[in-house]
Amino acid sequence: MKYTIIKYIRVIVFLIILIVTVSAVVYFLYALSFQEIDLFGILFVNPVFKYVVWMPEWLYLVLCVSLLFLVVAFALTSLSLFYDQQRGRSARLKAKYFRYFTYLLSNYFVSGRYASGYDKKNFLMRIEPYIRTKIHLTAFLESYLRLQELVADNLSSDFKALIDDLNLQKKIESFLFHKNFDNRILSMKVLSYLRITTSIDQIKILAGHKNFVLRTEAYAALIRLMNDDDFLIHFIGENHNLSLIDINIVVNAVLKNRKMDIDYGALLFSENPRKIMIGLLLAKYRYEKSNDNIQLLINHIGNPNLKFNRLAWDALLSAVPQKEAVSVILERFDQQPDEVKLLILQNAHDIMDQRFYDFLADNLEQQSVLVKVEAMKLFFENDFSLLSTFESSPNVETKMVYNETACMYINK
Repeated sequence: MKYTIIKYIRVIVFLIILIVTVSAVVYFLYALSFQEIDLFGILFVNPVFKYVVWMPEWLYLVLCVSLLFLVVAFALTSLSLFYDQQRGRSARLKAKYFRYFTYLLSNYFVSGRYASGYDKKNFLMRIEPYIRTKIHLTAFLESYLRLQELVADNLSSDFKALIDDLNLQKKIESFLFHKNFDNRILSMKVLSYLRITTSIDQIKILAGHKNFVLRTEAYAALIRLMNDDDFLIHFIGENHNLSLIDINIVVNAVLKNRKMDIDYGALLFSENPRKIMIGLLLAKYRYEKSNDNIQLLINHIGNPNLKFNRLAWDALLSAVPQKEAVSVILERFDQQPDEVKLLILQNAHDIMDQRFYDFLADNLEQQSVLVKVEAMKLFFENDFSLLSTFESSPNVETKMVYNETACMYINK
């Protein structure tokens, strides 16, 4: 609430300054048409009155507009040069302090000498003077994130202790309200890595933002912070339709943070098709063996939506035990489009079930050329005797595929 009030105060102050400036310029141009100007009881003589008094009204209006244009152009040019200089200076300072903080933090995390006592107090005294501005703080936080990405160890507990010692949590949380999206994203990443949940409501607000980058970073942060799957099931994708990139970010966040207790049923039975895709992708990696979970995947086998159908088969072949997977293949294979049949065969090279190969051999003549090629590759790798039965096939297409497959693999 405090940051929202501050934001509105800044907007009001800016509007007041803008209105006062425009009013002053308009009054100045209006006053040029008078010989004397009374301003706060002080009488000023207009030095240009003798030049403008004989001007027609239209010419004076053109003069005023031209002067106004020159003033605005000068102001914009000056501001542009000023902000360019400030951005360049900020970038140089940020790079300088990034190197400095990276050096200090790498020693802090690796050496172990700053765990307690005099050395830690000395370390805090070295770093505290350089984290007072936003430039310093962003360099400090980015150096931590870079180090965390480079090492396998989880540095969050040590860095959280350092944040507490330096009283930086409030400053980091204030970045969630910053006008710069980079600072909002930086704050969400740090808070979620450190498992600080005090600003989770504001991150949820950002998860509904129309900006794609901000929204997906908020999704990833909230998944890192969630203790259960309630957020994943009931919140993600409700305010904005999930893009395919959104879906991949959500799934990767779940996998990277080892969120295991996922209610696949709630995702796979959702009315939101994008949530179903999340459920199917997660099932591939977070499958837990049970008849209920197998049935959840089977329900989407043969889905009219080709994407769902492919994802369901991919999850089934990757996660479901071989015995159950083969039973589903034997039952549903013939009803699938060729694209899905190829997917099944390409993922079936490790299946060691004679029922599967006998089924393929019995139904091979009815398949398309591409499916025959993929099936014969499997025969060559796992049951050469079955492959040889097609050497004298009366079907010209089948015999051609056999000759090509045998020639290709035997020559290797």
